[in-house]
Amino acid sequence: MILKNVAVIRQNLRRLSTTALHKNKEVFERDQKEHINLGTIGSPGHGKTTLVSKITKVLHGTHGVPVKEVSDIDNTTGERAAGQSQNASHIEFWTDNHRYSLTDLPGSSAYSRNMYTHLSLLDVCLLVINPEEGVLKDTIEMYRISKHFGNFTIPVIFTRGQTDSETVDLVQMELEELGIENRSIILETSPEGNLTQSTMKLLHEIEAKVNRSTKFQEESSVYFPLEQTGSIPSRGMFCAGRIESGVIKTGTPLEVFFNGKKSKGTVKDMEIFRKKTDLLKAGDRGGVFIKFKTDIDIKRGAVLFEPGKGREVSDSWLVSLQTLKGQGNHTTKGEYMLHHSTFSDGKTILEPCNLSEDGLTETVLRSSSQFMGRPTDPILIRSNRTIIIGHLVSSIAS
Repeated sequence: MILKNVAVIRQNLRRLSTTALHKNKEVFERDQKEHINLGTIGSPGHGKTTLVSKITKVLHGTHGVPVKEVSDIDNTTGERAAGQSQNASHIEFWTDNHRYSLTDLPGSSAYSRNMYTHLSLLDVCLLVINPEEGVLKDTIEMYRISKHFGNFTIPVIFTRGQTDSETVDLVQMELEELGIENRSIILETSPEGNLTQSTMKLLHEIEAKVNRSTKFQEESSVYFPLEQTGSIPSRGMFCAGRIESGVIKTGTPLEVFFNGKKSKGTVKDMEIFRKKTDLLKAGDRGGVFIKFKTDIDIKRGAVLFEPGKGREVSDSWLVSLQTLKGQGNHTTKGEYMLHHSTFSDGKTILEPCNLSEDGLTETVLRSSSQFMGRPTDPILIRSNRTIIIGHLVSSIAS
């Protein structure tokens, strides 16, 4: 009995502590700054996380952004031991007219699932290239995959120490020959004055080219694919990701779908940039606390939504596919891994067909469980050696 009472007391203390933290949390003041969801991609060891740290240091001096060291970003025991990113890390910073939610993505193929999941939830990607290593095969693959997901992708040649101009020129020539459409930005780490100048040039390039107004629809019903979930005592289920459409306010009733199951709930609280807010709108990357009427186990790949047109649920889909440029022809056979913003299990089977780089071919995809999607949603499918890209066409009744 005593042990049981101690456990209850501890649980109540945890609830009180999380409630107190929430009450004391800073309130996000929504200003006129446009939000941009930015990501870093590139080959392992090419300096993605170092670049992110450098950007925060530059903006600390110009805009008061908190400095993030590499050890603050790659902060798990495994990442520090391996000396490379394994998980996606989220960092906030801002300029005069824009507020960024930056996702630093792992480059190793061992963590490709983490990368592909987040790529579909970004607006802009920085393709980071170490000129001493050059443009590698996986660098080009990442560029083409990012472009497939609709991200504006900028090559960033991240120089170290005494990188000579001829080496940089060779990398730029190679990018042009490979058909990289957007011009590269050279980010010089030394001297410090050059780093500040080139960093601000990079951010100005992003802000001049990115127009998010056509990508997101606030007037539509809520469609909110989740990339992170967790249960918080006394506050309900925490659900985070990027809102694809609609507006969410405190008290908004929403439905959730995951692995063929549904439930309903009401939004209790919301956060953005680790601050309290009473409004999230299309394009925002934020989180909501919601209590569901019936118990449901949700994970990455679940969807919060309001009933609306254009959403379909099935485990069988008509899809239009082709191999990624550079992959050659492929005859579908056996099991594949599917990457879609609302499908976390990954396992899928394609009906036999012949795919090429030159044009799209329609076939049928059968997944291990039902997922919610929309016609034209981009998808990526992997076998051990082949990367296939395409989009959903329509669901097929089971």
